[in-house]
Amino acid sequence: MSARVRRPAAVDFTIVAGFAALYLVNLAHHAMWRDEVLTWLIALTSDTPMALFRALHYDGHPGLWHMLLWPLTRLTDDPLAMKFVHGAIGLGIVTLVGLVSPLTRLERVLVLAGYFVAFEYTVISRNYGIGMLLALLYAWRRVVAPGQILANAALLALLANTNVYPAMLSAALALEYLVARIASPGWGSPSPPSGRRRMSRATWSTRSRQRPAWATM
Repeated sequence: MSARVRRPAAVDFTIVAGFAALYLVNLAHHAMWRDEVLTWLIALTSDTPMALFRALHYDGHPGLWHMLLWPLTRLTDDPLAMKFVHGAIGLGIVTLVGLVSPLTRLERVLVLAGYFVAFEYTVISRNYGIGMLLALLYAWRRVVAPGQILANAALLALLANTNVYPAMLSAALALEYLVARIASPGWGSPSPPSGRRRMSRATWSTRSRQRPAWATM
């Protein structure tokens, strides 16, 4: 059963909008670093996804962030295009922290104003941002939809393919999820049929016992 989630108030949307505007200004004025451009060059010079993964043997990072950039490099060779992708990731982080996190309003403001959310994981176009976004998404879904195993497992798999630290976090979260599922009531037992299936079976059973009209003639 899904847990109740706090409903954002109007002031929460105002706070998120303000931090989102500040974030986009910072992103627009950020001079890209060499490691940011290196990721773009790896994706740009790889003709196919397979060539991209072969090039990653010398990079030391999983390929999710590179794969997000690769289709964009087919359209332009300007590394500033990365900012559009990472801008969407950063806005997702700000929205999740500001609207759906269980923190108090003051705590959410402090987190949004902190170094990591205000700059490190949002302004700098690296794989840290997508890792934080996926971790927050999983934490939210772990509360509101714990029974959707495939979707939650997919988020953990994507999280493991961002960089080494989220990969370790993904393994720990997967272990916790597995233990929680095993310990939950009804684990391993077949679920009871739904009301519609029970009605369908009862209707079929009743009809099968009725004799056709031609049989009584």
